[in-house]
Amino acid sequence: MEVTLSGRDLVGDVSLENLPEGWTSEPVKRSVELSSPYETTTARFLLQTSKAEAGEIRTFDIILQERGRRRTTAAQTLVADAALVREAEQADQAKNKVSPVDQPEASGARVMRFSGPGTLGFDLRARESGTYALWLRARWEPPSSTHMALKLDEGQSRDLRAAAMIGFTDWSDPKRAHTKMFAHYGEQYSHWSWYRIPDIHLTNGKHHLLLSAEAGACFDALVLLPQAPAIDRAAMNLFQNWNYAPWHQADNGSFR
Repeated sequence: MEVTLSGRDLVGDVSLENLPEGWTSEPVKRSVELSSPYETTTARFLLQTSKAEAGEIRTFDIILQERGRRRTTAAQTLVADAALVREAEQADQAKNKVSPVDQPEASGARVMRFSGPGTLGFDLRARESGTYALWLRARWEPPSSTHMALKLDEGQSRDLRAAAMIGFTDWSDPKRAHTKMFAHYGEQYSHWSWYRIPDIHLTNGKHHLLLSAEAGACFDALVLLPQAPAIDRAAMNLFQNWNYAPWHQADNGSFR
């Protein structure tokens, strides 16, 4: 697990506390130091888990202790045999018009922004053969196209479009990257959201995944999970959110 810190100077310690029964972290705590608000530092921990089944969501606390002050941030983790868990800016290759951009609210404090057609490539390994779903945290700057393309190894490229899932919309269409959105406010693709791309078939071993997009797309993180009912349900609960747009009601003075 990686805990990324930025925003101001600090000297302190990071630890993981209130771990689920039978879980341990190595090390117990890590010292961190930032001498400038423009720097970023990352504390890395190895979590050893036990008494947890695939599809379970477990919680614990991230503690930052600094000069007598203690900051607690709640964390949730999904137990699953993922073939890929990666920040977009940690892609193994980036082609054409895509580059990293600092963004404090993003996972890892950076995202990959497309200024034109571009492609990100990721090396991955599947321990088990089967069908997987790609969960992608993304947003699109209006009024850019939400078109994407996905290619696995030397197979055919699959054309995709981001799509709102409202109510009981079928989310198993392999040509759609689905997220939840609130119907009455329209489709707010400019919000950061998790999108699910189904039906990625992997054999045991190494693979290479290419994900392409157009100008205005911004990618934050990718997680490739087994496509199974328990894990789909847990990932939906953990990742996806309803998108509201209260600023559209500014005329009534309620949300200024």
